[in-house]
Amino acid sequence: MRLMLVCLTAIASVVYPQPEIERLERLHREDRFIALEQELPDVERRYINHPTVLYFRALLEEDGEKARDLYSRVYQAHGTSKYADDALFRIGQYYYARGQYHRARNAFSVLARSYSGSSIKDDSQYLICQSLLAEGKSDSARLFFYTFVRNSPDSPYSDLAILDLEYHLGGAPDLSVESHPYAVQVGAFSKWLNAKKAREKCHESGLDAGIVPIKRSGRTLYAVRIGQFNSREEAARFAMRYFKEYHIVDRRE
Repeated sequence: MRLMLVCLTAIASVVYPQPEIERLERLHREDRFIALEQELPDVERRYINHPTVLYFRALLEEDGEKARDLYSRVYQAHGTSKYADDALFRIGQYYYARGQYHRARNAFSVLARSYSGSSIKDDSQYLICQSLLAEGKSDSARLFFYTFVRNSPDSPYSDLAILDLEYHLGGAPDLSVESHPYAVQVGAFSKWLNAKKAREKCHESGLDAGIVPIKRSGRTLYAVRIGQFNSREEAARFAMRYFKEYHIVDRRE
């Protein structure tokens, strides 16, 4: 019974905002970081595992590795916290600043997929593109930059993405079906969820995959496809670098 009461108290401290937590949040909103740093230790003694307390401790931590570990606790244990998306973003920034671009891209990708309504989703998508560019994956970076510009024309990062395309990648490509009819198909699934899993694996490898419904023998399959290429040969050269099994398709058919 005592253990149950302790657990219920812990849960209640997360679900129902406490005055001390609310004050910390107000100090943060008002950019009163000196006061936040002064008051945080007292609140920590009562709510040491509260996601807001963990987030503010990470925010004030000067050691980058310790801050990353705290942000990881906020996201992993409290994925529904109001600070979970920002914690993920800061984890990505930590890895990016240290040249660990693949890890950075994974963090930004999880944020973009899991927190679609986040105010920093565009920031994450742009940094996915930048991470690919830094990794030297120019083909994937080009596709991600172009997809970002096409899908988010009103984003404050759209102009930057266009400049990156022009400066680093020779300009934005014309990826219309007529000029680039071929795509690499890496699977076709009867269940959309299986296609989604395959697409996510592609994203983790830095490949901008999409799901396309296709008709086969009177039933709908969900094809996972990558890229827009102007010839079968170009598509095959790209595919061979990433896949053992693949199929080149003509998008005009």
